[in-house]
Amino acid sequence: QMVCKSEENGVHDGYIIQGPCAARPGWVYQRAVDNSDGDSVVDLRCPTVFGKLAVVCKKRRALARRFENYNASCELAEPGDVFNADELSKIEAFCKAMYLDWGGLDILRDRSDERLYIVDVNKTDMPVLILPTREKLEVSDRLARLLRTEIEARIK
Repeated sequence: QMVCKSEENGVHDGYIIQGPCAARPGWVYQRAVDNSDGDSVVDLRCPTVFGKLAVVCKKRRALARRFENYNASCELAEPGDVFNADELSKIEAFCKAMYLDWGGLDILRDRSDERLYIVDVNKTDMPVLILPTREKLEVSDRLARLLRTEIEARIK
């Protein structure tokens, strides 16, 4: 199984197909990751600054709506509670290789083998819409503090 989705930003038009298939211009194909948890899926939105994660937003939505931009819930978590040290190091290396100084990664954990898949890189990241205002402000504050720390470390 593969996910087929448009190359256009933010259209949330993905769907599952059976591969292999002929490629269509304007569409991308990637391995279908089983990030299900019962009747829902869990996506990990990870706001980053120079590859460091400020927080992890654990977005949950119904399995039937897995490719839509409608989250049933979102919970904030500490990066170290979601990823181990090796995974955090690999995420940081990925951001460095992508020259991503600021952005948001969409990461899925496959439930069958626990492997991580970075399925999207967002250079215009913003807090998850379903979060209450207080938590949106917390995410923004954590990003600002991390940005300050990382910039200060680079100018010393």
